[in-house]
Amino acid sequence: MLRVLIVGCGRIAGGFDEHRGSTLFALTHAGAYSKRDDVRVVACVDTNLELAKAFGQRWNIPTIYSSLMEIPCTEQFDIISVCVPTTFHEETILKALEFSPRALFIEKPISMSAANSAELISRCKDKGIPVLVNYSRRWDTQVNTFFDELRSGKYGELRSVVAIYNKGIRNNGSHIIDLLFNLFGTLQPIWSEVRLGSSAHETTAHETVLDPDINAILRGPNQESIHLVCTDADDFSQFELQILTSDAELRMLDGGARWSVRKKQVSPEFSGYSRLGEEEYVSGGYFPVMEAAIEQLTSDVHANVLSYGSAESALKVEELCEQLIRQAYEKY
Repeated sequence: MLRVLIVGCGRIAGGFDEHRGSTLFALTHAGAYSKRDDVRVVACVDTNLELAKAFGQRWNIPTIYSSLMEIPCTEQFDIISVCVPTTFHEETILKALEFSPRALFIEKPISMSAANSAELISRCKDKGIPVLVNYSRRWDTQVNTFFDELRSGKYGELRSVVAIYNKGIRNNGSHIIDLLFNLFGTLQPIWSEVRLGSSAHETTAHETVLDPDINAILRGPNQESIHLVCTDADDFSQFELQILTSDAELRMLDGGARWSVRKKQVSPEFSGYSRLGEEEYVSGGYFPVMEAAIEQLTSDVHANVLSYGSAESALKVEELCEQLIRQAYEKY
């Protein structure tokens, strides 16, 4: 039985599943762990002790702490899930390493600084503790199927991508960038700006907000044009991709809950022209991703797999996010 500690008792830790039926796919760490017979969450931590107590009661967690400092140094955990806000990741990870877990499962990004993240990865390697970073769509089977088909040329030559997101380049934009790295392999930043109308737009270079809304243009390895468009999260949540090829348009909708495909066809009205046909809708693979991530995590721990590929990919994402932020604020 693998012993798990969850640090941070907010929405991704378990809140999104608080009133969600057990027959539905789990969206959170606690929800996914609770469905497994080989795992038990033995403790949780949150500075809000009342929240931690309610969390422990909901998920049948026997031991509650308000700080990692309260946990006896002799306590042993196989897995530590880091679910605190990103600004507290660095100190949390450093303290978690003192318990020598068999694996860390970290919400993205690893930290608020790519340099600090690189140092944290190095420390994990020194202690032989593998790291899995929750860029959740890495476990989306429909994303992987479409990306494999795009790379194989099933839809013709890849031309361009328009990616729409909100709620900050680090928080949600990093998910987009991770997807783009997955699809293209390499990305070249061309231009970026802080979204007009956002509070960050009024900030000077010396007062850069931690997670600004960034619009950007990137290039793929074959000069594919990639546009990142950031909208206002106060309006509604949005996370979509429009992928254009020589023969089709593929669109990720509702964060990956569904996709649409329009294929090129001869125009019935205009001789010599082609157009896109009717939309064909495909169910997405987003909702099973947390359970799939926990499946990989626990399988790797059981098999003593020592892997840092997830962390190193996450570091590339953080480095590009920081580059886009720097470019955007150079204008001020």
